[in-house]
Order: sequence, then structure tokens, then C-alpha cells
Amino acid sequence: MPTFEIPDGPTTVELKRTGDAKTPGPATGSIVFNVTNKAPDACDGRLGVVVSGDSKEAWFSVEGDRERTFAAGETQTATINVSVPPGTAAGNFPFRLRAVAVNDPDNDHAEGPVATAQVPGSAPVAKGSKMWLWILIGVVVLLLIVVALWFAFRSKPEPAQGTIEVAKPAEAAKPAAPVAQAACPLTGTWRGSDGGVYDIMEAGSSVSWNGRYPAPGGWAHRFSGRRNGDTIEGSWADYQGNTGRGTLTIHVDSPRHLTRVGSTGSGFGGTSWMRRGCP
Repeated sequence: MPTFEIPDGPTTVELKRTGDAKTPGPATGSIVFNVTNKAPDACDGRLGVVVSGDSKEAWFSVEGDRERTFAAGETQTATINVSVPPGTAAGNFPFRLRAVAVNDPDNDHAEGPVATAQVPGSAPVAKGSKMWLWILIGVVVLLLIVVALWFAFRSKPEPAQGTIEVAKPAEAAKPAAPVAQAACPLTGTWRGSDGGVYDIMEAGSSVSWNGRYPAPGGWAHRFSGRRNGDTIEGSWADYQGNTGRGTLTIHVDSPRHLTRVGSTGSGFGGTSWMRRGCP
């Protein structure tokens, strides 16, 4: 019998689009579930989200600590925040809350009922008034009339006072060159969304790390992969605490933030990594 139980809860979360029609933002919302430890003893649990259909794992995140300690018989709330990027078509996107026992993640886990994130349709772009165009045309016509009258009624052209240089239009600013990868390598200490500490090493196109949970009985694993542009792909394996292994696909959002965009295998809890700045 699984240690944790996620009883029936809310089945839908209606997302609200942010921004406006011209500069749309993501559609966001949140939903709350209850998670109960059914075991007679305290147990450490790790919360995550399982997606299905057209849902994307990167859209969902657990608020607060994903790994928690549940006292015997204790019920805690788990809030899932949803953020669907702009441009996503309206529709229903299913997902579930998952609770995993840290001491036996492969065999001891429970999933809640299927919930649906409802993405609304985009607001139509309102057509603006063209009054400004008629005002601009009127101003141009008036200037042309004034110039024509000035040439028609001036008595005598004044002698030239010197050569008039026509100012050259300013050159358009060239886009800044992309920051070279070597200017701010990923090498350094990072913090994962799973509470772990990650010592990342980047050398050329090779990226590796040693990840660990800094607590008694915590987990530890190693990752090795290669970077191609803003994408890192590689494999990982636990060597302490857990026995999971699999592959990861990670997007380099910036020199200070990474996001997991794909994975295989089981037992890997981290979905994002952060650090304060370049070393």
C-alpha cells in the first residue's frame, strides 16, 4: 500500500491570460490538493507533477518545498502553479499531482485524480482609430502650402552664406552580438528546485555535475552531457540514497537559470536550477 494518499480534489483550474492583445503574457493559475501520510511513522515525501496529452512539464511547478517531511497521519496542502506561455492555443491540458516516498521512490508513490488546466482563447486585437492618419495628412498638406507660398512671394533669393551640409540619417543601431559562451560559463555552484546543491562543470561542449541533497540520508547523483547552443542533453544516475537513472534535456535560459524541458527514467525531481551570477 502506498505511504501517501491524494484524495479527490479540484478537477479544473481556469487560467487567466496576462498582458494585452498586442503584448500577451502567459496564462496563469493555481490549484490546491491535500496529501496525507497514511503510514504509522513519519516519512519524507517528494511532490511532482505528471503531465499527459498536450500538456508540457515546464508549465507546472509545486509551490514551496517539493521535498517535505510528513508526520504520521499528517495531511499537508500542495499548491501547483500553472503558467502556459503566450501563443498556446485554447484548450484543456491534463495533469496529476504525484507524491513519492523518498526512501523508496520506484515502488512507493501515489498519484492524485486527473485535473485539467483550461487555457482561454486569446482576446481579439482591437482595431485602432485612423484619425491620426488624417491629421498627419492635413499637417503635411499645410506645410506644402506654406512652402509653396514662401517660394512664390519671396522678393529675391539671398546670397549663399556657405555650403550647407545635409545631415546624414543616423545609422540604425546594430544588434548586440550574442554573449559568447565562454564569457560566462555554467561552471559553479547552483541550487535546484528539488532543494539539491549542484556543482556544475562546463569545459568546451561538455557539461557535467555532481548533485546532492545536503541532509543526513540525502541523495546524490552524477550527470554527464554535451551542450549545443542553449540546449544540454545527457544522462544521470544516482549513487547515494536512491537508485534512479535516466536522461535529461535542459534549456539554458540565461547564465543564471536553467530549465528542464525533457527527461526519461524515474526518480529525478529537479525542474529548474538557479545561481546568483557568473563566478
